[in-house]
Amino acid sequence: SDQVWMEMTMDNGLTWSKVAASTFAINFYNNATDDVWDGFSSGGAGNYLPVLNTVTGIGGVSQVKFRFVFRSNGSIENDGFALDNFRINSPLYTGVGKNSLDASSFGLYPNPTREQVTISFNNVATG
Repeated sequence: SDQVWMEMTMDNGLTWSKVAASTFAINFYNNATDDVWDGFSSGGAGNYLPVLNTVTGIGGVSQVKFRFVFRSNGSIENDGFALDNFRINSPLYTGVGKNSLDASSFGLYPNPTREQVTISFNNVATG
């Protein structure tokens, strides 16, 4: 069967490691046991699946490279692998910075929480 996985290096190709799916990954490896795409996508033959993953610790590293490793055998023939529009973006979430505010009221509801939580506050400096 066909398998594809993504690898990265931070030392210009001297050593490579498999890129793991992050906590918030979307469609990153459809076979989580082996951390691979295994040729059986829900997108079907000829259809691309949008994939999103977060890789940490590479910001500012000048020798980062990515590669895709494809493995197949002669006994089971699947459609293979195609890639389109590989992008590296800046982080989507950079965290919450420390702000100087004087909060006169703070609310967290519902309490106890269930699926969603709302945090609200009033900043007396700005209203």
